[in-house]
Amino acid sequence: MTKAQKQYSQSPDEITKWQQGYFKLLIDDVMPLIKNLLGQKFIGWYCFLIQNKDNNALPEEITDNNLYVHLIFETPLTEKEIKSNLPSYCIATQKYKPSDKIAGIDNDTLKGQQIEEAWRMIGESSEWVLNLLSIHDITKLKSSNNILEFLHCICNQLSFNEKYVLQCLKF
Repeated sequence: MTKAQKQYSQSPDEITKWQQGYFKLLIDDVMPLIKNLLGQKFIGWYCFLIQNKDNNALPEEITDNNLYVHLIFETPLTEKEIKSNLPSYCIATQKYKPSDKIAGIDNDTLKGQQIEEAWRMIGESSEWVLNLLSIHDITKLKSSNNILEFLHCICNQLSFNEKYVLQCLKF
């Protein structure tokens, strides 16, 4: 997990300095870390989410309400072995098994209630986000238009109106 400050965009048309910094963190720190761990076969599946204490997804030892990049991955290594292969900015490392419930997802709508498949999809979306950011020059990204256009394509593929989706998400 890496610590971050909360400062979301006030509008979907702007990228804040915080978001540029967050994107840079993903590209400069998270992506190389994931590639290294995958290359050494220290991890298999992975995902990342932004979490804070309010999400009840962080270890109890984290008591502040800052935002953290919560890296979750499968590993054949012991907790001690994985900790020794992570950089110092990775804090509160612990063995973690993805839960049998994902907030906001109704397991009954999943065929056979396959929560593992839902977690796999979240992992794929994490990889997609890293790839999306890696094709951009983050220093030139002043507006969220490029990012939102990619999300528009996903909404389009699912026949959703992206403006409605953003409203539902209270963006």
